[in-house]
Amino acid sequence: MKKKVILALSLALLVTVYSTVTQAKRPQKSMIVEELPPCEMSVEALKKLKARTLQEDNPEDFIALGEIYRIGSCEDRNYFRARELFEYAYELDPDNKRARQTLVNFYLNGIGGFKDIEKAQKMILQLAEDGDAETQFEVAGHYLNGTLEFEPDIKLASKWFLAAAENGLPQGYRSIGKIYEFGMRTDVNMDVARGWYERGARAGDPFAMQDYADTLYESNDDEAKDRAYEWYKKAIDGGVHSAAHRLSKYYETGRVVPRNDEVAYFYLEIARRYGADVSRDMRNFLGVLPVEKRDELDLVVDNFLEANEPVYETYGVE
Repeated sequence: MKKKVILALSLALLVTVYSTVTQAKRPQKSMIVEELPPCEMSVEALKKLKARTLQEDNPEDFIALGEIYRIGSCEDRNYFRARELFEYAYELDPDNKRARQTLVNFYLNGIGGFKDIEKAQKMILQLAEDGDAETQFEVAGHYLNGTLEFEPDIKLASKWFLAAAENGLPQGYRSIGKIYEFGMRTDVNMDVARGWYERGARAGDPFAMQDYADTLYESNDDEAKDRAYEWYKKAIDGGVHSAAHRLSKYYETGRVVPRNDEVAYFYLEIARRYGADVSRDMRNFLGVLPVEKRDELDLVVDNFLEANEPVYETYGVE
């Protein structure tokens, strides 16, 4: 039960998307000098842009001028004026994704002196229904956790995770897998979870590759454990260095691949550097690999990590 509570909290924290705005404490003005972006528009061009917003009904002109006031380039920053301009653009073209995304941010966070969660929620749903994968993933998280004014609904959460995945965000498959692996608002079902992890893995999500490999490795099926090697290797190649610990076991024991203590140590050292507790495993190499060889392999790991940056998950379920 304790594990489920922890995982539920983790889920609530980690189901985030690219459009999530991080709230931070505002620094004292006396301590910093804000560096505004340079103005990339001539005085004449700015005058013409302002004139067009008075004479014409082109939503892109309102967005361009609103962005100038939002970021504080060419004009003093004015969130109230920026919000008005984006609202004009939205009125002219309700399907304009840029206007909707910006207004969602404004309404959720009260930017520009106006906060309206209900209005933001409607816009988020419209973006999701229009096929924006990142917003679909966000909506799924809201339905899963009951955030904003979304009522918790596991079926709708799964629906939107799946929609996001089918629109190019394969992490959606993995998130459904996590729901069933840990029984988030549903019963635990490892077979179902494994199926979703496999879909995510085959769709190219390296984190799903590791999860799929874990479910295979932890099964009582020797053939499945053998297949896990391939997916751990793909996860490593995809930048998920935490898969290195299990991968080292294959080389240490000679399972699937010929036994190779040097390669086993290489992967184990990668895992150690990314926080895995490998102290017991490391002791196995003290009498097998001399200090000089371990030092040499440490340099190989240095070169590997320098050339292969790890990927970190910024959304989904960890």
